[in-house]
Amino acid sequence: MKRKIKAVVISVSVLLVFCLMVAMVYANSKDNQPKAVKSGISLDHFDNQPVLGKKDAPATIIEFGDFKCPGCKHFASDIYPKLIKEYINNGKANFKFVNFPFISPDSLTAAAAGEYVAKNSPEDFWVYYEQIYNLQKDESENWATIAYLVEIAKIAKVKVDYNEMERSLKAGEFDEMVNKDLNFSRGLGIRQTPTLVVNGMVIETGGLDYEQIRSAINDVINKTEERK
Repeated sequence: MKRKIKAVVISVSVLLVFCLMVAMVYANSKDNQPKAVKSGISLDHFDNQPVLGKKDAPATIIEFGDFKCPGCKHFASDIYPKLIKEYINNGKANFKFVNFPFISPDSLTAAAAGEYVAKNSPEDFWVYYEQIYNLQKDESENWATIAYLVEIAKIAKVKVDYNEMERSLKAGEFDEMVNKDLNFSRGLGIRQTPTLVVNGMVIETGGLDYEQIRSAINDVINKTEERK
């Protein structure tokens, strides 16, 4: 009798664990479904962001990122090049970047450095973007100092006056712009980095591989074309 009760308890426990796992998978898949950005917020802010590719491309892929985020580093090294090859180089989409510097105070410094390059040498922004992630250090360290960010610009051969870049960052000349990005991101309901917004639909890429991200992007683009 005791053995039967024990067997029933074990069976029920296994079933409960299985159901919980299914529920978690379902919840995660539901969370990863593209959803519209919060309404009532002007999207004109996107017009002033660094852009890669044809400005009049039928689709726009926008990354919200933090230069200190390890997930963003993975995105920049493993996902971004594939997006460039599949969507940007053939004119299917353009690619933009918006700062969401939430990890630590030097996230704001790194974002300001990116804004400085975007304004003073826009053609070099994406080279600088890649190099910051290449030379990213542990997120627990305050590594994104002005001196190191200027050094990264030199390594990337960004065509700016490095002394002027240092002076500008020390003076906080791009702090307001960075804070506007941060407030805009929060207003849209962005919760994590990296997050993509494709034609007004949010795709949270955390935990997704390229094929899943690609599928979500294609789904949004196809639905956009159907509405035309």
